[in-house]
Amino acid sequence: MVYKIEAARFSWLIIEQAYKKLIENLKLLTTEYTHDLALNTITTTWAIIDNSFRFLRLMEQLRGLKHKNIQDALNYVEKIENFRNYIQHLNTEVNKLPEEIYPILGAISWPSNDLLESFAISVGTIPPGTIMNSLAFNVLTKKCQPDIIFNALNYSLNISELFKIINKTNNYLNEWLMENNFLINKDGGGNLFRVKFPTEGVFPNEIKRIKIKLRTYKK
Repeated sequence: MVYKIEAARFSWLIIEQAYKKLIENLKLLTTEYTHDLALNTITTTWAIIDNSFRFLRLMEQLRGLKHKNIQDALNYVEKIENFRNYIQHLNTEVNKLPEEIYPILGAISWPSNDLLESFAISVGTIPPGTIMNSLAFNVLTKKCQPDIIFNALNYSLNISELFKIINKTNNYLNEWLMENNFLINKDGGGNLFRVKFPTEGVFPNEIKRIKIKLRTYKK
């Protein structure tokens, strides 16, 4: 089970890092648009979706975890899976696209700080039949929706809401790990291995690779 735990924890760390990058990018895009920044923002969003799917599927597999406590998060699996399957199988999906779809790699909508403006970006060409959406506008409050929304194919996903629920689920995971003495490094830890090769006595036609076997020693 240790590898399932590690995979879940690192999926979360990737989600957390990607979401921070997404927020930074969207702030920059409100004042200055560049193609590279827009592309990075779209791919970062796909990374959040892909790793959220992986994280939740791994959570389902952890024995001893009370899944009823994270049912709200697990209810997202099917919705995320629709997005993930679309981009994973784009090479075949592209042959059966409907007449009216969002841009091929998706589109992101987000609000200004004062919630008086709605922005949206995509990358690539915009063929006839391509659609884009603004955020929902509340006529009573005179404010737009305060969320980041991602649209692809004919699906829509609230990225802000997804991150909150994944964050809450990860907190529950960490509590469970600590209660069961499974958690040592909350940040997942890291390792650097350095191997210094000899510069003499090595024949030019020989290629060597060193295998390192790791062991954990208890004090």
